[in-house]
Amino acid sequence: MEMRRAGNSGLMLSRLGLGTMTWGRDTDEHEAADQCRAYIEAGGNFIDTANTYGDGDSERVIGGLV
Repeated sequence: MEMRRAGNSGLMLSRLGLGTMTWGRDTDEHEAADQCRAYIEAGGNFIDTANTYGDGDSERVIGGLV
């Protein structure tokens, strides 16, 4: 996976992020885990979420995976 530097911080982020808008709503926890596992195995390290995704369900799913 191609990585990019985040500004002057030195933090390296994967060029492609994993969107989680449907996690906990249209995507159940098992499918979310499969998606997350495949993304990390491909070298990804940038997961996009927000407290408005599924009324917070996306963040709860991510918390359970971490």
